[in-house]
Amino acid sequence: MMPKQTNVKAYLIDPLGKLVTEISLPPTNDAIYRAIEADWYAPIQIGKSVNYFLVDEEGYLREKKVWWRLKGFNESLVNKAVVIGMVDAGFIDVTTKLDFIKSLVIFLED
Repeated sequence: MMPKQTNVKAYLIDPLGKLVTEISLPPTNDAIYRAIEADWYAPIQIGKSVNYFLVDEEGYLREKKVWWRLKGFNESLVNKAVVIGMVDAGFIDVTTKLDFIKSLVIFLED
C-alpha cells in the first residue's frame, strides 16, 4: 500500500493578477506544471537555500506574456511561477517567508 501523499507549502507568483500567494500542492512535477500552466519549468535558486523559483521555461514563446522581475536578477521573467523547497529527495515546504518573496517580485506594466 502506498503512503498517503502529503501536500507541500509553496508560493504562486501570478503576474496577471499581480499577486504572490501561499498555496498547497502535491509534491509532483505534474502539480507544478498545472500551477504555472506550463509544460516545463526552469529552476532559479534563492541564494544558497533549498528554495527555488520554478518559472515557465517556455513562457517567452507563448503568445500571451505577462512580465515580471526579481530584484537583483538581470533577466525579465514571464507568466506564472512557483516558489518551493527542493532537495535531492524531491519537493519540500518552502522555508522562505512570504513577505520576503513579495519584496523580491516586481510586476511590470503591460
